[in-house]
Amino acid sequence: MGIGTDGLKGAAKGGVYVTLVVSMSVNSYAWIFDESFGWQDFLLNVSADLVKAAISIALGYFVAKLFSLYTGAVVFANGAGFIVGLGFGVHIASIGWSDVALFAEETVRSYQKAIDAISNPSGFIDAQKHKLGDFAYCALDAAGSVVITAVQREIEAKVTDILRRLSPLNVR
Repeated sequence: MGIGTDGLKGAAKGGVYVTLVVSMSVNSYAWIFDESFGWQDFLLNVSADLVKAAISIALGYFVAKLFSLYTGAVVFANGAGFIVGLGFGVHIASIGWSDVALFAEETVRSYQKAIDAISNPSGFIDAQKHKLGDFAYCALDAAGSVVITAVQREIEAKVTDILRRLSPLNVR
């Protein structure tokens, strides 16, 4: 790790190389010894590792660059960039392809809804009115059942009180 901007660039470049070597080694081992692990999985995992490393290294680089710009302490800036990059890299490593696929599907669904709303505004408004009507019906149904339950309990309490008063033993 050098000092200054060139040192930060060199550290970032070295981090990518180390990630590439380690990722390819680990995934090659899995490819050789795991029969369910194919070349698609190999390429997917190596590319995912490189993307995660690039994101965390870029974040660390920009943190170090901003820190050194505002404080002038290059050594501390490099340390802060390293810590931020490492912490973010550890956090982002927990993100799996199923999470990315779910995010992509939700993004596409939201995009399609936006396109449908823009291309057919009256249909979108009618659908929202229908949803609002369904919501109002459900809310009123729930409120009605709560009120009915409360009224039933109150009537039962009053009837029980009247029956106690009319009882020959007058037990309270």
